[in-house]
Amino acid sequence: MPKSEPQLGLAWAVRKKRTEMEMTQEELAAAAGMHLTWIGRLESNGGVNPTWASTKSIARALGVPHAELAALAEEKDRELKRIRDAGS
Repeated sequence: MPKSEPQLGLAWAVRKKRTEMEMTQEELAAAAGMHLTWIGRLESNGGVNPTWASTKSIARALGVPHAELAALAEEKDRELKRIRDAGS
């Protein structure tokens, strides 16, 4: 089943901020109090459905406001929707 834009947008935003911070997935997982596999699945959009609390923990671990992480994800969501709609 294709993933929704919000899941893809969040995956992109987390990976973008993590790589900008020069963090590994292991470092992010430890800082956020999450399992490495879960972070890997989130970033690759491998079927995790993050909760509000988990996205707040990730944002905190990345040192960015939750609103900033959400805004990046929403920006990517809109881009993906435009691309999808243009191809329809």
